[in-house]
Amino acid sequence: MKEERPPIQRWEEQLKERSIQESDFFDWLLDGCSSDDLRLFGRMLKGRVNIPNRPIPKKQRPYVYNQLTHSKARKAFISLKFAPLFLADLDFNHFSEEKEEKKSEEESFESALQALYKDASLTLWQRAYLAFSRNDYGMMFDLYERAIDTQEEELEEEIEQLTTSNDQLQKEVDEQERRVKRLQKKINRLEKEQSMTLNELKAIEESFESLRQTAHHSEQMWKKERASLTNTYEEKLAALERTISAKEREAVEKKRREQERYVVRGLARQEAEHRLFERWKRLIESRQLTFAEEDLLNFHTCLKTGGLTILAGMSGTGKSQLVQTYRKSLGLSDTHFLFLPVSPSWTEDADMIGFVDSMNGVYRSAETGFLELLLRAERAPEETFIVCLDEMNLARVEHYFSQFLSLLELDASDRQLPLYNPSLAETLSNADDYPPSVQIGDNIRFVGTVNVDDSTHPFSDKVLDRANVMTLQVQPFLDMLALPSERQSIDYTSDPIALHTFRASTETIGLSEEELRFLWALHEQLATLSPHHGIGPRVVRQIDAYLQNIPTFDTDRLPRGRALDLQIVQRVLSKVRGSDDALRPIVGRFDHGELVDSPLLDLFDRYASLSSFEVSRAHVTDQARELDRHGYAF
Repeated sequence: MKEERPPIQRWEEQLKERSIQESDFFDWLLDGCSSDDLRLFGRMLKGRVNIPNRPIPKKQRPYVYNQLTHSKARKAFISLKFAPLFLADLDFNHFSEEKEEKKSEEESFESALQALYKDASLTLWQRAYLAFSRNDYGMMFDLYERAIDTQEEELEEEIEQLTTSNDQLQKEVDEQERRVKRLQKKINRLEKEQSMTLNELKAIEESFESLRQTAHHSEQMWKKERASLTNTYEEKLAALERTISAKEREAVEKKRREQERYVVRGLARQEAEHRLFERWKRLIESRQLTFAEEDLLNFHTCLKTGGLTILAGMSGTGKSQLVQTYRKSLGLSDTHFLFLPVSPSWTEDADMIGFVDSMNGVYRSAETGFLELLLRAERAPEETFIVCLDEMNLARVEHYFSQFLSLLELDASDRQLPLYNPSLAETLSNADDYPPSVQIGDNIRFVGTVNVDDSTHPFSDKVLDRANVMTLQVQPFLDMLALPSERQSIDYTSDPIALHTFRASTETIGLSEEELRFLWALHEQLATLSPHHGIGPRVVRQIDAYLQNIPTFDTDRLPRGRALDLQIVQRVLSKVRGSDDALRPIVGRFDHGELVDSPLLDLFDRYASLSSFEVSRAHVTDQARELDRHGYAF
């Protein structure tokens, strides 16, 4: 019987017979191993799985040798000499058939390995380690040398950068040292200044203490002196009161009576105003003049109300004489009344007021005497002053009277007429006589007379909006027969009458609701002409002031309805003028001698309960006739 040899001997013999290297055999053996098999074999190598040193049953061998997956596992397996125990019955013929195929694969593997040696994505150290794992020591040393050279170059660059950084740091250190030196110098200077400041502060405190003591001493001295002066003053005052004589007291009383004589006292205002009006009527008759009593009341009420009163009418109706007789009835002398003929050459207010003569350093007052009257009126606010501008439209009122037109809009306390710049007062030798400005008080009344012909200028809306324009009525000539045959002497009052004391207070509106509705309806009617036509709030207040100042001593002579009618003509319709195309829509037209299609007349009919509007109707009718004749109405 043939002796059975151990499996390991049979395996070695077969490898020798076939000239098969052990490493090639294991490469073929482990081609199909999975990663799980490798992990199992790794645990076996660590001793976690007991591998007996004896032949393994045949049915377990495929499972065991499949655990060999990488080179380290093969080496470990060979070194442990476990392989002869497992592989006693392997089929070497099958292995020989695939040997050639395995060589070609190894050649491809070597090509891939050489490519990895040159792969730039791997570092030189990684490629050298790869060569070491393949036992390619020549390639390993070459790659190690290149890696060392590269690292030396990088280290040199880093050293150079560190050297540059060190130089920069040294510069910064030097700069910081210089800055520290500068700061130290500044600190030394500040310490020196602080020391000086403390010394100065100490000196100031000492000076303040000295001043405080001086002030305290002065205060004590002042109190003593004040007590002494107070005692002296009281003694002198008592002595002065004792030394006032009866003559001086009489002089003071006389002065008081002189100041009160210009104010109507002792008589009721109504009775005093009635006496003034009757005196004025007698004076007119003594001058052989005839005026409608309604015109006299109208003129008197206009002057009471204030502002500017303009007397119109045909030449020869006695406009100037009306003003002259009125000022005589008030007892106004030439110092309180100025009759000023207007020159056609006047173009600015300096023509009637004056101007600054800078070359000679004086203020040149105009020869009109107008400024002197304004100054007298300012010094005597309790007395009445009247200025009559005769033929005032010979020159343009808007030019020479412009400042006064603006002042008439203001309250009496705010009417300051500037003469020159206050800074020039020191350069003028007569600045005391002519101050930089003059107060235009409520005691001044302005009256103007006008004629309408080719030599005059029409009034602008700015003038008409601030004036009562009244037209004197021509009286029947038979009235002249009733005048006295001889001029009578009139006993004028010795004391001037303060006209402005008759003026009623108009702080609150006295117009009724119906009157206000009428004025608003008239405003809307006139506004259809243009946005510039109509009745402004200032005109409404002026109409209200006129109605509140109607004389009350005889209401039958100028009833309220008639007065409202006169104000509509004097304050409103006087500004309605223009061409046929502009005025015809509100004035109307004539049909068989009767004015028809007139919105203004219809408005007067609608408010007939307020007034008959006789004067207003006549004015509208005259304008319609002017439109028919000339195509334009004034």
